[in-house]
Amino acid sequence: MDSAYDIFEIMPDGAPTWKCCVQGMDAALKELASQTKKSNNEIKVVHLSTGAVIARSAPKRQADHAASVQSDSSRFITSIK
Repeated sequence: MDSAYDIFEIMPDGAPTWKCCVQGMDAALKELASQTKKSNNEIKVVHLSTGAVIARSAPKRQADHAASVQSDSSRFITSIK
């Protein structure tokens, strides 16, 4: 069974705003890319069972206003334990 992941947008004041929940890592990364296109804020993917942040996008204001999530490791932080 695929794991569940919550997607959060981190507001400029640091407050997280829940966006949605998805099933599976592929769906989580696709949703991360989708949410990143819609927002200038940081987006985090959180593993529902463990609370671990498994991926995140950098805020556009800190990433030279990148247009979309890049696939290189400098754009994502992963920490699956």
